[in-house]
Amino acid sequence: MRVSLPIPLRSIRPEETVTGEVLLGPGCRITLSFGPYELEAEAADFFESLCQVRQELEVLGYRPVCFGASRRVYVPPGEPAAAGGLMGYRLTLGQPVAAADEVGIFDRDAGVVPVSVPEQRAFYERWRASRACQAASRPAAGPEAN
Repeated sequence: MRVSLPIPLRSIRPEETVTGEVLLGPGCRITLSFGPYELEAEAADFFESLCQVRQELEVLGYRPVCFGASRRVYVPPGEPAAAGGLMGYRLTLGQPVAAADEVGIFDRDAGVVPVSVPEQRAFYERWRASRACQAASRPAAGPEAN
C-alpha cells in the first residue's frame, strides 16, 4: 500500500505553517517530505512510525497538525480497531473511549493541539490513571451492594 497525504506542519517558534507530504508505504513505513527534508521511519504500526518521525521533526522545529500528534489522541498498544495504527481515539479524562471517539491519525479538525511525543504519552498515562481511579471508586455490584 502506497498512499500519499498532504499534512500541515506548524512551526514551534513563530506562527508559521508549511505543508509536507506523508507517504505511507509497506511495512508501516512513513516518509515525510517538506522543503529540503525527507524523514523516514518504520515501526510495528503507523502510529509508532509517526511518533518516530515526529521526534525528528521536533528537532527541526515543527509539529504535524493532525490527530496522531494531538495531545488528547492516542492509539492504545494492541488495540484491535487501530487498523495498523492508522486509527486512534480522542481521550477524555475519567471517560472510556467509544466508537464516536475514533479518528484517523492523519485527519484533523480545529480541536487538534499538536504536542511533543512525550507530552502526548504523558496525557495518555494520565487518562489511563483516571480510568483506574474511576473504576476503583465504583461500588461493588452484587447482592451485598443492595
